[in-house]
Amino acid sequence: MAHAGSKARVVEIGCGDGRDAEKIAAALRTGGIAYISLKERPAYEAEVREDEFGKRMFYYYNPAVVKALAEGLFEPVHEAHYTIGHGKWFRIALRKIT
Repeated sequence: MAHAGSKARVVEIGCGDGRDAEKIAAALRTGGIAYISLKERPAYEAEVREDEFGKRMFYYYNPAVVKALAEGLFEPVHEAHYTIGHGKWFRIALRKIT
């Protein structure tokens, strides 16, 4: 159950240059939780795909990369790995510490 004062917000993230963690942190109060679900690869990877929607850029991560990007702003409080179709995914919950 959500706290009466809590709010949900979607923040668009992209290339993993470190500014994404700062953008997410700016949307949260200290102690707030960022819940992130991403496609998983062994290492950070960017891939261009072309399909019926046109050319699109996809970014793949792993928990170690996300934790490194979030270091100093967040602490990990949950991590899970799962498969959807043929794709591997992970979700991670990070608590804002600053």
